[in-house]
Amino acid sequence: MFVYTDSHPPAGAHIRIELRLSSLAEGNSALRMSAKARVVRVNPVTPGGPRGGFAAVSKTFLLHSSKKDATA
Repeated sequence: MFVYTDSHPPAGAHIRIELRLSSLAEGNSALRMSAKARVVRVNPVTPGGPRGGFAAVSKTFLLHSSKKDATA
């Protein structure tokens, strides 16, 4: 997985990733994906260059179903 960001953890760091996916259909549950991962590559931000970020790998991802938040 590659994450675009202006700041990044160091290569080799162990991180927790969580993605929240909204439902496209009204009334359906939203989804959340989570994983423990390790940073394997860092692309620092360079002025005038491409966006920076980091790549992370995980052995497994967990997919969770949750009711849509009425305040979102």
